[in-house]
Amino acid sequence: MNLQARLLELKNRLPAGSYLVGGAVRDRLLGVPPKDLDVLVPGDPFVLGRALAEGWNGFFVPLDETRRIARVVLRGGADIDLLPIPPGGIADSLAERDFTINAIALSLDDDRILDPFNGQADIHSRSIRAVADINLDHDPLRLLRAWRFRATLGFSPVPQLVRAIQIRHNSLWSVAAERIAEEWFLLLAAKNAGRTIQEMNTADTLLALFPEFRPMRGCVQNEFHHLDVLDHSLAAVDIIDELAADPLRVFPVESADAVADYLNRPLIGGRARVAYLRFACLLHDIEKPSTRAADPDGRIHFYGHERAGAASARTICEKFKLARVESDLLMTLVGQHMIFGPGIYLPETNLDRFFYRLFRDFGGDDGLGLLILSLADRMASLGPAVTPEFNEKHKRFVFDGIRRYFQEKDRVVPPRILSGDDVMRALNMPPGPAVGAILERVRELQAEGKILSRVDALRILPSLID
Repeated sequence: MNLQARLLELKNRLPAGSYLVGGAVRDRLLGVPPKDLDVLVPGDPFVLGRALAEGWNGFFVPLDETRRIARVVLRGGADIDLLPIPPGGIADSLAERDFTINAIALSLDDDRILDPFNGQADIHSRSIRAVADINLDHDPLRLLRAWRFRATLGFSPVPQLVRAIQIRHNSLWSVAAERIAEEWFLLLAAKNAGRTIQEMNTADTLLALFPEFRPMRGCVQNEFHHLDVLDHSLAAVDIIDELAADPLRVFPVESADAVADYLNRPLIGGRARVAYLRFACLLHDIEKPSTRAADPDGRIHFYGHERAGAASARTICEKFKLARVESDLLMTLVGQHMIFGPGIYLPETNLDRFFYRLFRDFGGDDGLGLLILSLADRMASLGPAVTPEFNEKHKRFVFDGIRRYFQEKDRVVPPRILSGDDVMRALNMPPGPAVGAILERVRELQAEGKILSRVDALRILPSLID
């Protein structure tokens, strides 16, 4: 049962005088199915919540014992939050909310709308406006949430709200890191993420969220770049937005759907991989300022910035309290983004071996992420040393890697056809690292098309002993 149907049931199960409030009302007015429901109830939310959870075979969660805020978690991941009506009535509750578009109530008795702060007008004009500036102080996460709504709804913060956010930048990190990460990833997953992050940068909210980015602003690059480090990183996020919005415009028709599937696939907690790619774009050159050097002839370089950047990415992931799998992916994307050097275009380069190692090191699908990141990095680099042919060559290389992964997967990620016992028996070897090295070499030869069967592998084993 979807939440719209749940809402109809709620009308029969909740006492008279209950009101739907917040995002669910906003979404209904926008014609969008609500994801979760917030309901103000005249009775005890804990008593009502337990009854609803039992009736719907869900789970009751007491969110705040003191304020009597309860949650009913329904199977399928939907939530219904129950809140008490304050002594001053519905209007007092709405006055405490973040933005006018969320400060609208809908009576579950007669569908009457209560809109004391003209939220419907702001929905119509697609504006984000604080109910009251002081409400931002009550929960500084709202500073970031305003930008999240900018990204997810496509609405624009009004100038007064932007100024109020700027005044309060120093309070942002007073909020629990897990809450900040949740808002940040909702923003990163939105189709308007790139444009929103650009606006956050203009308003300095980006540097309040990531003071580590400050040295990137104004850090001039070499002849391969037309932008400073920070603007280049932001431009790369914009490219990811373009790729994700319509993969068919960029990728060959035979792989566009597979790319879209990869970008939308969750890594953890419903967070899609496209969000991590946008994050990686922001992080991939974070240590260019610290590694910037110039040769006697004035040529600028950033040797080792990717390795230093991986360490910084890990520190930021720890600051956001991300899970290990999230940290590992971001660190690897940042730390490996320079492997696509000019040597990969040489005729003598063994691309079978290169792509095998790429997908091996990324555990399969996330090798696609590194290819897509490299494409965004190149497309956002338009300095005087970059020719259209240079970028077109890399685009064809990326397309080739994606094609190989989806159309020749048994070669790119070959199945293991020998075990360690097979190697030890065939070569009369003791257990040890040498056995693993031989097995790895067998798989490389499979990827190169030089071993096609178990019989081939056993026949070639003696030649693989160092």
